[in-house]
Amino acid sequence: MAVDAEPYGRMLSGIRGVRLEVLRVDAKFKYDDSNPVDHRERVIGYLGERDRGLDAGAARQQQRRLAAIGDWQTRRTRP
Repeated sequence: MAVDAEPYGRMLSGIRGVRLEVLRVDAKFKYDDSNPVDHRERVIGYLGERDRGLDAGAARQQQRRLAAIGDWQTRRTRP
């Protein structure tokens, strides 16, 4: 099939391309304290195994939060 054949040929003139340069990224890291403890422990383990970039720091922070908060659902329902 030719590039300019129906049904898409007439649409080719409407295709545009844009090249962007990323200058800054604003982001936040969500630790998902509401996930079960075993899930969060697995994530800590995976971060340790992968060990790229900020993985070690994220694992330490998640471990600290896990020690401080524990099971979020149980903590939330305590009087």
